[in-house]
Amino acid sequence: RGVARHRPDMAAEALLSKLEKAELRFGLCDDGKLSALLDPALPNILGFLANGDAAVRAKVMSILSHLNKRIRGDPAVRLPLGTLSRQFCSPATNGFVSNFALVYLEMGLARAPAADRASLVPALLAGVAQRSAAQQETLLQLLLSALPDLPIPEHASDLAATLPFLVAPADRALILEWLLDLLQYLPPLAEATAAAPPGLSPAAAKRVCGKLDPSEVRGELLAAKKLAATRLLSAPAGRSDPREAGGLFSPVETLPHWLVAACDGDGAVQSAGEVQLRKLSVGVDLEQPKLVDALCRLVVGSASGQPRGPGERLAAAVAVRVRALWYLSRSVAAASHFPGVVQATFHSIFGEDATPKLRQAGCILAEWVVTHAQMELLSAAGAHLHAGLMRVLRGEAHPGLRPEAPEAVSMRSHAYSALAAMARRAPSLLRADETLPAELFRALQSEDAGARTALHEALAALADVHAPSATGRPLPEHMASRLGSLLASSAAGQAPQARLAAMAWAGRVFPRSDVPTRLVCLTGAADARSEVREAALAALRPPDTGRGKAGGAGLGAGARG
Repeated sequence: RGVARHRPDMAAEALLSKLEKAELRFGLCDDGKLSALLDPALPNILGFLANGDAAVRAKVMSILSHLNKRIRGDPAVRLPLGTLSRQFCSPATNGFVSNFALVYLEMGLARAPAADRASLVPALLAGVAQRSAAQQETLLQLLLSALPDLPIPEHASDLAATLPFLVAPADRALILEWLLDLLQYLPPLAEATAAAPPGLSPAAAKRVCGKLDPSEVRGELLAAKKLAATRLLSAPAGRSDPREAGGLFSPVETLPHWLVAACDGDGAVQSAGEVQLRKLSVGVDLEQPKLVDALCRLVVGSASGQPRGPGERLAAAVAVRVRALWYLSRSVAAASHFPGVVQATFHSIFGEDATPKLRQAGCILAEWVVTHAQMELLSAAGAHLHAGLMRVLRGEAHPGLRPEAPEAVSMRSHAYSALAAMARRAPSLLRADETLPAELFRALQSEDAGARTALHEALAALADVHAPSATGRPLPEHMASRLGSLLASSAAGQAPQARLAAMAWAGRVFPRSDVPTRLVCLTGAADARSEVREAALAALRPPDTGRGKAGGAGLGAGARG
């Protein structure tokens, strides 16, 4: 038993003796011969870091410290990259050992020819999603240095051998996320060096910069990195699925990247993005949930709106958000992507950094959501959307924008159209708002011609909401009184559009037996405007003479006027 107890000590002593001899050889070796001595001595010494004896590990660290000084002091020293690569990739390699192997790989690849980097780096990134965050950061920087020279497979079957880091779904997703971060990265302003760029979190920005200071990643260096990323994203490869356009990545995977690239400040990057967007114009499936979610993330960023931690992202740059909203407003699936699409809508319209163009795009999306969302989802979020639309109509969404500005007119037009769609699809949501008819009638007095047609559409749809034929019961007494007073004042007003709408509402909402509204129609029958007279007479006729047709014509005439 005593002999067995001393065996580990004896083994450690024998190993220490070997390491001391190796240390002596390194010390006596000339600089010119050091490269030859490191292969395979360096990987073997690294392997001893997994030894359980503290004295052995201390001796290894002493040797590595000596080697580090000599390697860093002599750029001509070449490291055994092939052996180190196999050691790093081996599943049997201890995690502590793999960390050191990666350190020497990073050191050696920096002084290796571009062809060597392009051939070695892809294998290192296989399984990158399972690596620690520190190793991922180093590996992604190695990929960045190799991107311009990466081999592109000629056939899909060659992907695993040529670019193995794009095979496993987790690895592929990580690489795509990192490439998107790289394309979104913008150099910090002098007064806000600590702030994350749009679309990124502080952690993502650090991962893009690597060991460089953020202020150094700018200009031609940053543009070259982004162009290298576009080279990989647009790389062709044999594909059996025609929807994938023959590329390494499908349009669904890369559309967000090209949106970002097309908004870049560098002309070459922007041109590459625009070219690819034109290619994807007919090949991308906008109904894919993953794509819809990615576009919503570009618009919203982190759920809190402002990053509170190193992993929480800001919304993308305003120009990117406008483009992302354009695509969301053409996806039926996006209309029911709750809560992401609702967050995207409100963040675009009411966000602190929202521009007129972004608010306009947000209102277009709001109309699209109300028109195409699934009914159960619209019912759940309808009140929230209704409140937001009313804020737009009241000018609360754009306090610094003149009401007659083209963007403001467009926003109101889409808000009116959204209210019309809501009235048709979820009338109960608007029936409860007793102030809405008065607000829309009041808007007729001054609304710009560019939004007047949509306003008439909203009023016509709202009339059907309050019509007894829609509810199956007469108007509540207090509501009938309020609407009667509204129609009387509108019929006596100066705006012909308001008088016309009053005639149409009188014919649709109130029964023929209602005396006050009949009096309103009699007043309208003598109006100076022919379309108002026709609508009033149509409202006075019995139902079987075409009341609905005439009433609809009256509103249509108002829209044209």
